[in-house]
Amino acid sequence: MLMNFSKGWKTCLSLLLISHILIISFSIFTFTAYWYKENDIFLLCGNESGSTKCPPGYVCWKDRGKNPDFGYTSFDNYGWAMLACFRLMTQDYWENLYQLILSAVGRYHFLYFVAVIFFGSYYLLNLILAIVFMSYQQQQKQVEIENEERERRKTRDKLEIQNEEIRKTSEIQALSHVENAQCFEDLNRKISSHESVSIEYEQNGKKNELNKSSLILSDATIMPFIDETQQNSPNEDRKSQRTNSDSYLSERNQNDNDTTITLYQDRSHTKYTPITEVLPAQELDRISVRSKNMDTTNICNRALVKLLRIYCWEWSCESSIFRKFQDAVAFFILDAFVDLFITICIILNTLFMALDQPGQSEKMTRILTAGNYIFTSIFVVESILKIIALTPVKFLKNGWNVFDLLIITGSLIELCIANLKGLSVLRAFRLLRVFKLAKSWQTLNRLLSIIGISIGALGNLTLVLIIIIFMFAVMGMQLFGHKYADKFGKDMPRWNFFDFFHAFMIVFRVLCGEWIESMWICLECAGWPCIPFFLLTFVVGNLVILNLFLALLLASFDSNNLTEKEDDENKIGEAIDRIKRFIYFLIEFMFHLFCRKKQRQKKISIENNIHEFVTDNQSPSARQELVNCLSLPTSYTLEETNASVLLTNDLSTKYEEIEMQPMNDNPMKSSSPTWQILHMPPDCCPKIISKSFSCCTKCIPKLIQEQWTYLRSLVYRFVEHRFFKWFIIISIIASCTTLALEDVNTRQQPTFSKVLAIFDKIFAVIFVIELILKLFAYGIKNYFTNGWNWLDFIFVVASILGIVLNIFDVADIPVFKSMRTLRALRPLKTMSRFEGIRIAVSALFGAISSIFNVLLVCLVFWLIFSIRGVQLFGRKFYKCVYVDTHDRVNISENITNKIDCLNKNFTWENSRINFDNVLNGYLALFQIATFNGWLEIMADATDAKEIDAQPEYEINVYSLVYFVLFIIFGSFLTLNLFVGVIIDNFNEQKRKLRANDSIDILMTEDQKKYYNAMKKMSNKKPTKALSRPRFALARFLFDLTTNQKFDIFKMICVFLNMLCMCLEHYNQSDTYDLVLEYIDHFFVAM
Repeated sequence: MLMNFSKGWKTCLSLLLISHILIISFSIFTFTAYWYKENDIFLLCGNESGSTKCPPGYVCWKDRGKNPDFGYTSFDNYGWAMLACFRLMTQDYWENLYQLILSAVGRYHFLYFVAVIFFGSYYLLNLILAIVFMSYQQQQKQVEIENEERERRKTRDKLEIQNEEIRKTSEIQALSHVENAQCFEDLNRKISSHESVSIEYEQNGKKNELNKSSLILSDATIMPFIDETQQNSPNEDRKSQRTNSDSYLSERNQNDNDTTITLYQDRSHTKYTPITEVLPAQELDRISVRSKNMDTTNICNRALVKLLRIYCWEWSCESSIFRKFQDAVAFFILDAFVDLFITICIILNTLFMALDQPGQSEKMTRILTAGNYIFTSIFVVESILKIIALTPVKFLKNGWNVFDLLIITGSLIELCIANLKGLSVLRAFRLLRVFKLAKSWQTLNRLLSIIGISIGALGNLTLVLIIIIFMFAVMGMQLFGHKYADKFGKDMPRWNFFDFFHAFMIVFRVLCGEWIESMWICLECAGWPCIPFFLLTFVVGNLVILNLFLALLLASFDSNNLTEKEDDENKIGEAIDRIKRFIYFLIEFMFHLFCRKKQRQKKISIENNIHEFVTDNQSPSARQELVNCLSLPTSYTLEETNASVLLTNDLSTKYEEIEMQPMNDNPMKSSSPTWQILHMPPDCCPKIISKSFSCCTKCIPKLIQEQWTYLRSLVYRFVEHRFFKWFIIISIIASCTTLALEDVNTRQQPTFSKVLAIFDKIFAVIFVIELILKLFAYGIKNYFTNGWNWLDFIFVVASILGIVLNIFDVADIPVFKSMRTLRALRPLKTMSRFEGIRIAVSALFGAISSIFNVLLVCLVFWLIFSIRGVQLFGRKFYKCVYVDTHDRVNISENITNKIDCLNKNFTWENSRINFDNVLNGYLALFQIATFNGWLEIMADATDAKEIDAQPEYEINVYSLVYFVLFIIFGSFLTLNLFVGVIIDNFNEQKRKLRANDSIDILMTEDQKKYYNAMKKMSNKKPTKALSRPRFALARFLFDLTTNQKFDIFKMICVFLNMLCMCLEHYNQSDTYDLVLEYIDHFFVAM
């Protein structure tokens, strides 16, 4: 379609040349002096309606020479047209293409751009995001399934190994049972052969004797098989010398003065019934010496570890004075008010850093420096006190405390070497203090948690992104680097492939969505290979990798976490609650202090009224009972009121849900009270008005009330009818059309203006009638409890005000003129009529709170980069420019600083977008994040030298790293959080809508798909099967057209027809045109 726009770009040619065309060679048309220019650009023109016309003395002529944009923007053939269409879909410098098309073929072709941007950019390219997201989810599910299967396989193998070990152990125990029984019999005989057994051993330098009475033997104990692979006991030497027993010797200390030498049946230290045996005294002495040596070594090691743990790590010494001091410090530093004070200090410290800017007064500098010292000291003292209160081991277990410690360490180092040049990067440590707000700011904490949840996958994806950029940068440098040097020499453009850093930046620029201008420069020096290189870089880097970033964030995003209340303990909230309670206490105290006298007078008057009400002939007990009864009406009234409110709500709900049925002549005289309740319209006015004017209701006859109710039911059925709804929708669309027809030229056409005014009044009357009917049918209370009805009410009031202002001829006053602009919101009336639009708008309104929270978090992120930008580029964007053109002076002028510039009568001018203060930094970062006007900012940053110094071309080229980091964290990451919020709220609205359908509540996803498929099948009518004809020719044609091969042949013909259409190009020969026409006729015949 775009090829139809191009019959050769036309420009304005001087008539002076046309008058001498007979005597001048046609080659003179190529001379640029005869063609009209505007701002050194040839003015495109056209002879069609709505196109740009040439100025007087010029005529629109074609074949000037090169096409726009170095000759690469045209629709002369299918390739260039396809490239221009892809440029339009990616919205890269598409406004220039839009202006060229409108100038050449007319402004009515804007409809083509609307269609391509909407369906190609907003719809087709975003489908790539959906596909990438779905593929990522499927891959994640596949990985989860594989991990579960791997864990299940490991568990199964482990169980099989354990079962096999249990089986082998049971077999070995069965085989060794006989040997254990014989061993017990030998031991019993050996012990019983001695009438008196005594074992002497040394403990604590004393001889001890163990008699036979202390020896115990249990015949019921069965010794299991001893695995020789187990860890050896301390008395393994003793055991190895024994040949007739599988037991081993161990020492068991029952208390400090009682030691029993026992023989256990297992090598574990589980307590079994000891088996004693007569042991030689020499072996016992040797065991005693070895035990003493081992105990001495273990005691020294344990003592050293204990000292280190007590004095360097846990601080768990037994000193009561230190414990009291530690408790006092903990009571102070862990208090909620201290956390509130620290949070305020963080905010003030951030404010001080934001106020710091180049060129400020010395007094301001001293104040900010003193503030930095004070806040740093406060944070250092806070960390020291927390370490004392919590001990180092508990302090370092908290990640935020480690983060604080790192920031404080960096701040102290920065203060120590503040005067050293080139180490200003350490000032960035102070900027990270803003993230300490996450401890008390739950939204920031949750968003950081969302980023932390996906940090693993994001880290892998970031590595993939770096590899992709590295790969394309090296490829571009190898392919085109030398060609840039040959083409441009010393006049190298800013975006080139001459070295790796510039190649890296140009690939990163393509990933950001800007590729067409860099490709033009590449085509100038390297030719057609630049086209597939840039297209491949854009598709892989932008459409795939960057969409994966968004998919990862969406996978771990839940906007409910941004608005839900925090259940955990929040010390800041506790401190604020304390302050609120204190304020309430003061107010209550002041109220009781100054209003006690009035309360006493009021109490006395109430008691007097009670005594006046009670008659004198009543007994005291009856009076007291009456006084007690008089205290009940308050609670009784509240309960009655609540009950009435609930009843009203139930009635209104039933009235809205149940469709009205036709009534007879006397509908209210029904014997069924339930029928009356369900079909009685709710009151027109709220309960307060009904109670205040109850006397008026009683004065109205019952027959009139019944007719009133019947009339309201009829009006309700009328306004709920689909014909009435569609009439209102058509009226809204027609009124919006009349509003669109009003423009600046309307007043120059009085008749047309009067017609529009009449239509405006007609639509206003229609909407007023709609408002009155709905108020009458729904009632005042039910009408105004719906937000969409409020929107309609505001539009109707605005329309009435506009008509009234026109009647009194005051509509042109600026104050009233702004009120007429409310009519432009009239299309919003259609939102409540369509369910899809209502869901989308409800999602947007429901996401407002989450969007606001994300906006605050983005401002915090951007604040850090803005402060850092002020530190790096503050007052460095000034340059010496020419007075008339405001272009930077040439290098030949030899301007080095501001003084030289002013001495040579030039102008020392600042860039419009700069980093002179934090607010200007925010504006610059916003332009960079939206990729509009960001190249000029980056060019100023790369040329900046020092304050009041003339910029030099790419003297500070590595400052681009700052912008790369901001684009990654400030644009790719934080701005995509807005997308996540809106999408998550939209899905939440759809889930709520589905929850209202009782059928879908208990269905699984597969059941819902099957249910929806059945619903679609029920709506389709069965197709009638065609019978095979009887005649031979018809039968042949029927078999031919119903064959699958015929469908394949048709698809091939369609493809060949498209290919032939792509072969059409500009300035093709007559023969070529005739051949294409015959081919087209052939395919039409097919």
